[in-house]
Amino acid sequence: MIDETGATVSSTLLAKPPSTSAVASRTGNLVTWWTGDALLVFDAGNLTQRYTIAAGETTAPVGPGVMMAGQLLVPVTGGIGVYDPVSGANNRYIPVTRPPSTSAVIPAVSGSRVIEQRGDTLVALG
Repeated sequence: MIDETGATVSSTLLAKPPSTSAVASRTGNLVTWWTGDALLVFDAGNLTQRYTIAAGETTAPVGPGVMMAGQLLVPVTGGIGVYDPVSGANNRYIPVTRPPSTSAVIPAVSGSRVIEQRGDTLVALG
C-alpha cells in the first residue's frame, strides 16, 4: 500500500499476480481488495492488513466486501458470506444464485437491500 505522499506503508506477498479485473473498495473502517481469487482486508486508518478471506473447498470470494449491520458481506461462489469484520471469522452463508461470470461481483447496501453489480447488470437482493 502506498500513501498520499508515495511512501510504501505496507506490503503483502501474493501467491500469484492479481487478476486484471481486481477491485478495491472502502467500506466503513475497512478497505477490501479482491485479487481475483481472494479478498484481502485492510484497516482503512493505517492500511495494515487485518486478514485474508481465501478460496475454500466449496466457495471463493468473487468480489470486494461491503459492511451491513456491523458485518462484512462478501460475494462468494453461490452466495454471500457473512464475516466478522474484526477477526474475519465466517458467521454464515446466504445462498444467492448468479450466472457464471469472470467479472467481479461488486456489492453495495441501500437500507435493508444488498445491490450487486455483476458486469453491466445491477441486481437488488432482499
